[in-house]
Formats: sequence, C-alpha cells, structure tokens
Amino acid sequence: MLEEASQPAPQESSPFEYEVFYSLSALMLVHAAQALEAGETAFAKLHTLVGKMRTTGLSPTEADQIGLSNAMVEIDSVNSLSPREFYQIASIARTDLEVSGFEAAGLSDADMQRLSRQMSKDYIENFFWDSMKRQAAAIGIPPKPPEPDPSAPNKPA
Repeated sequence: MLEEASQPAPQESSPFEYEVFYSLSALMLVHAAQALEAGETAFAKLHTLVGKMRTTGLSPTEADQIGLSNAMVEIDSVNSLSPREFYQIASIARTDLEVSGFEAAGLSDADMQRLSRQMSKDYIENFFWDSMKRQAAAIGIPPKPPEPDPSAPNKPA
C-alpha cells in the first residue's frame, strides 16, 4: 500500500501568485544495454512516478528508487503572476538558435527552459542593472532626487 503524501493545506487568501522554476538533480541507477536505453528507461520511470505522485503520492521506497532521497534542488527563478509587478524583457525560441548557427530542431522544451534560465542568470549578473539605468535615462525617466545627508547640519528656514 502506498503512503499518502502529506501536502500543505492551501492558503485561503494569498496576496500574490508566483511561478517558481527549479532544477532537480538526482542520481538514478538504471541497468540497460546502451546509454539511449538507460535514458529512455529513466525518463519512463520518472514520468510514471510523477503521474503517480499527483494522484496517490510516493512511498519512501519509490522515492529512493528515483534518487529523490538525495536530490538537490536549486531555485532558478521566481516570476510573479500578479499584474503589473514584473514585465517581460525578452524571450528565446528555437529559431533564434537556428539563425545563430545551432541545431535546435531536436531540443526539448526542458532544454529550452534550461537555456532560458542560464541566459537569464547571465543577463542579470552581467548586464541588467547597467542596461536598465541607461535605457530609463534614454526614454526620460527622471532619477530620484538625492537623499539629504544626515550628517549635514540643519539649516534654519
């Protein structure tokens, strides 16, 4: 008999809704004649168990079989689904890769999401803030006035 997965009770009045993209790294031992067969076997097992998790939950034994007991999780990004909190800057498509000289026809959606996350990290770490300041000034968004120096003496009115 499968153990029921404990799930937190839904919150009644969450003010915002977010999409959380994450990467799950785990190790699964698979016996197969070839690497392709091993990959297909692992994919099929994971696909079956993910469907089962949604309906009945996984037992600790099943979680161990697919390596979840030692899995590492990394939060890649958090996107607000609330209106007017975030605005999209760019997107990427397989055709972008093709016109740049890459073979993209066989890429899965997961491959594209991984590339998108890596590009997003690179952009934020290396370009985002300078680009935002430059472009905001270019379209006339005024800078904030400088904050008063707290160490300066008060001048009488």
